[in-house]
Amino acid sequence: MVNDMSHLTNYDSKFPLPPWQINTVKQVGPNQFQDTNTTVLHKTKVKVLKQMLWDVGISVYTGALLVEEIDTKSQFLINVNNFMTYPYWEDDIKKASKEGTLIAVYNGKGKTPVTSGKYTELKQATEVVVDGFDETTNVIMDLSQ
Repeated sequence: MVNDMSHLTNYDSKFPLPPWQINTVKQVGPNQFQDTNTTVLHKTKVKVLKQMLWDVGISVYTGALLVEEIDTKSQFLINVNNFMTYPYWEDDIKKASKEGTLIAVYNGKGKTPVTSGKYTELKQATEVVVDGFDETTNVIMDLSQ
């Protein structure tokens, strides 16, 4: 299944922070959270201490998690949508992209990637946004600018 790329913008506007970081959040109302200026590295190992979640559809939630970083014991709130239950980055790109849009580094191997329906030549080590994987053709990407 190929995801619709029409919702993607360029790399900088989709990921305004340096790659591999997320904002922590603060509670600003009974069911509202807002990004802070504090960031946490992606792949930081945490333990969930508290869930503040609201069901907005079948298996779809909004809200935040109070987490504790395993190494430092520091506690902070994160958007529930930034929490991963398993290390998808250890999977191949085909399996990892099923979890959603992700940032990857093109290794120059495999099939030629496609952007906006056209084959794209990339230099090895180019950072890209992967929006899905077409089982019969190629990885679909939105390139960094």
